[in-house]
Parts: sequence; structure tokens; C-alpha cells
Amino acid sequence: MYENRSDWLINQLLPLKPDPRLSNYPFMSTWTPTALISFIYCIIVYIWRIKLIQKKESNTNGNSMKRINRIQWIQYYMALYNFTMVIFFIYLSISSLIVIRQLNYGLGCIELPDPNDKRTDDLVYYGYLYFISKFIEMLDTVFFLYRGKVDQVTFLHVFHHASMPPSVWWGLKYAPESNTNGNSIKRINRIQWIQYYMALYNFTMVIFFIYLSISSLIVIRQLNYGLGCIELPDPNDKRTDDLVYYGYLYFISKFIEMLDTVFFLYRGKVDQVTFLHVFHHASMPPSVWWGLKYAPAAIGYYQYLWWKNYVTLIQLIQFLWFIIHQGQFITFNYHCNFPKIFPIIVCLYSFLFFILFLNFYIKAYWKKERLVKKLKKN
Repeated sequence: MYENRSDWLINQLLPLKPDPRLSNYPFMSTWTPTALISFIYCIIVYIWRIKLIQKKESNTNGNSMKRINRIQWIQYYMALYNFTMVIFFIYLSISSLIVIRQLNYGLGCIELPDPNDKRTDDLVYYGYLYFISKFIEMLDTVFFLYRGKVDQVTFLHVFHHASMPPSVWWGLKYAPESNTNGNSIKRINRIQWIQYYMALYNFTMVIFFIYLSISSLIVIRQLNYGLGCIELPDPNDKRTDDLVYYGYLYFISKFIEMLDTVFFLYRGKVDQVTFLHVFHHASMPPSVWWGLKYAPAAIGYYQYLWWKNYVTLIQLIQFLWFIIHQGQFITFNYHCNFPKIFPIIVCLYSFLFFILFLNFYIKAYWKKERLVKKLKKN
């Protein structure tokens, strides 16, 4: 069938031709603009970072007031940027899940689709929006550097933002509906196993809210709070710390509750995902944030950011999942008619990020926790 091993290797690893539907999208006709933007991003970040370090070394107190004012107004843009990106990714996730549900995609092999299949056009479009978002996310670095947070612009940070656009470009150009979504499995079986997760989710949320309600009521009783006016408390009043903590748990639960929408869409209950449903779940986290941030005497409760530690752990698990999921297409699910270059790259890419994030976790949390324990001991 193949004249030599090199022909076989090329056929197995590389896609034969790009998806023609992407040719008319900006930046998609050729890889050069994407690679050039990433390269320019690295140059600008490197020069800007060096200048900030030199400025810090030469002038520690020079323009401190100007810097404070600059940080204050940039925070408004950051809040708008973060809010917009959250809404955008909620829209992108829900829209993609609807299409994935309609196409009966699962977690196994998805062979390259027919470009003439109009049912997959929406998924290609959402993939393109995701690609464009990788350029917008470079603003993370701008916000860090503009506020002088040089230590947060690490190799991991720059490598991630510089490598994502070119990587997504290749996947989108040659496999717009790739194995990141999986293979079609029977709808009945899928609904059966999702019901176990729903039962576990509902049970956990009921227990959580019972705990939250009882704990909050105990603190409210101790503080003699009633149904009338409650003035903003003194930030130094340690008696209110528990109430702030429970408020923060309630805030986090608003993100977890977005799984309601995922369960609806995964089971094909599109009619239940109404405007009211989406508006409620999209508006609650920002609304609770403002109330929690400014109602408890405008305290920045950074001591409650213990969850950052666990977010990094979740990211590490995520990369391991990518390696396992994509690894099936180069091991036991090798027969899948899909270019092997993509799962190989995803595995290597995920392994690299796993090492980088693990290094960050050890330095930022594990070593720091050990140092704090030693200081307390001494």
C-alpha cells in the first residue's frame, strides 16, 4: 500500500490537507501572522520586563504616587476585561456543548469530518473564536507589567501565552473537530452514566448548603444580628471573620452551580436552558463578588485565597487527563483514522506544562508552606 516507511509515517502522523472552511477567516490562510504576533509579543515582554527591573533598581521611591494612581485606574479595565472574558467563555462553552450534543460526540475517536458537512460549521466557528481569544489573553501580561508585577511574568507565563496561538492554529486548521471532543456513543448509555454524576452533585450541594446555612446562622446568632439595619463592621473585629469566610464559600458555589447548565445540555434538555436560566447563572458570581468585596467594610480578604493552591492542583490533574485522553490515540485506540501528530503534540505539550506547573506549585506553595511552619516553630 505504501512505497516506503516514510510514506507510511507521513500518512499516519500528518493530516493530508487543511480544512478549506478556515481559508476565509482572518489569520487562517497562513501560519506566518500568528507566529509573527507571538514572536513580537515575546520581544515586547522581554524589553518591557528588563526596563521595569532596571527602573526598580535605580529608583525605589521616585514616582510612588503616580504608580499608585496608575494601578488604581488600571484595575477598572482589569475588572471589565475579566468580566468580559468570563461571559465570553460561558457563551463559548455552552454553545460548543449544544453542538457537541447534536453531533453525539463522546470521549473516544472522532475521525476527520467531511468539510461539506454543514452540521459541523458552527463548531469550526467556535474553534476560531477560541483561537482569537488566545491573542486577547495576552493582555494578562500587559496588566501584570503595567502594575509592575515583574515577578508574575515568569517563563511559564510567557511560554504559555506565546505558544498557545500557534498551537491552536495548527489544530484548528487541520482538525477543527478533533479528538478533544471524542467519539459518538449511544445517547441512552451517556444519559445513564451522567445521572450518577448528577446524583452525586445534587447530594453534595444539598449537604454543602445545609452546612453553610447552619454555620452562618450560628455566627449571626452570636453577633446578635436581626432583620433590621446592620452597619458595616469594623475590619479588625475578628468575630465577623467566620461570616466573611462563609460568604466566600457561597461566592465559590455560584461557579459550581454552572454545572446545572452542563447537565441540561449534555442530556439534550435545550428547552430548559432559557434566557432566565443563563442570565441567573452568568450574573450571580459578579453580583455576589461586589457584595462580598465591599459589604464587609471593603476588606480585601486575601487570607481566604487558600483555593489558589487547589486551582494549581486541578490544573496539574487537567494536564494528566490530557496525556491519558490523547494517549489512547497513539496506543490502544491507534486504529482511529485521525492524524497522529496532534495527539502526540498534545501529550508532549501537556507533559511540558505539567512539569512547569509542578515546578511553580513547589516554589509558590509547598516550599512557602514549609517556610511558614519553620518560622512558627522557631
